[in-house]
Amino acid sequence: MNITIKSRKTTVKDSFKERVQKKLSKLDRFFDETAEAVVTVTNEGERETVEITVRAAGMNFRAEKTTNDRMDSLEAVVD
Repeated sequence: MNITIKSRKTTVKDSFKERVQKKLSKLDRFFDETAEAVVTVTNEGERETVEITVRAAGMNFRAEKTTNDRMDSLEAVVD
């Protein structure tokens, strides 16, 4: 799966990028190698939003979660 990480109003550390790679690698069993995932991280004050959009076989799968912690948002979105 091709993974692209974007950020809005924030910076993304390497540790978060590695965590995203690890979490999304678990989804490889559901998608083929042509699938594309776009992860967008947004910071608005104390709120951290993580959005994941996976495009595969002509279908879009999308999830979004906002919490006070970026890692918590990532965990919820992947689940």
